[in-house]
Amino acid sequence: MIKSLKATGAGEHTAGIVLIDGVIGEKGGEETRLVIDAIRKAFESKQTDRVVLLINSPGGSPYTADRIIRAITLIREKNDKPLDAVIETVGASAAYMIAASADRILASEYSMVGSIGAKMAAWNFHDATEKLHVRQLVFASGALKNMLDPFSPPTEEGMRKADTLVRQAANSFSSYVKDKRGDKLTQPIEKLSTGEVWMGKKALALGLIDQIGTLENLLEDTDSKQLLFKKDATLIDQLLKGMSEHIVTPFNTLRGRLQ
Repeated sequence: MIKSLKATGAGEHTAGIVLIDGVIGEKGGEETRLVIDAIRKAFESKQTDRVVLLINSPGGSPYTADRIIRAITLIREKNDKPLDAVIETVGASAAYMIAASADRILASEYSMVGSIGAKMAAWNFHDATEKLHVRQLVFASGALKNMLDPFSPPTEEGMRKADTLVRQAANSFSSYVKDKRGDKLTQPIEKLSTGEVWMGKKALALGLIDQIGTLENLLEDTDSKQLLFKKDATLIDQLLKGMSEHIVTPFNTLRGRLQ
């Protein structure tokens, strides 16, 4: 169940705060579902007048970002409220993609914003295995089926295909930002799609954000108090917490007796 926490403040309105932090999609589909569930509850709550995505993330999976964005679109069709994004330390790559779905983006003067683009990385140990006289037998149904295998030598065809995939993903990301930010952008999207990050003031000058500020500034501007919608812990988190309690608590008890 989503936990709610009322913060101090006597505003006439209430903003539903949803935290989006860490690497996007790092914990898999269950984590994503819980984030979407928190966003849905923030929009559906009768206590909230607006929803705020409080973002602190270097990016991650574009698929997960797209899933969250599409969910927001569907949720707002039934419960439309103003949606703001506040970038804390960093809102880059897939995290900036999510921020761009908001009606307004705020970031601190010291926030890092942007990284519009895509990348694909793979290790290659072919030279090392050659020196060790180690061979891998690969049976693939097509010339590109094994193109990212770390123990096989890269091929020109595979490199071209990987480059094409990265460019397609980057172009989709760029088009999305151009569509969402529109005339707010002060530079052609091609100049903003270098993978570069900018500090808050420069991001504002480029039109990537709408305002220099923090969550407190937003709450003050909208005369709002905040209601925090926290996602439930994933099953793995719950298991790890249970294991920790079973190990750490008896140890601390024993240590207390020995002191």
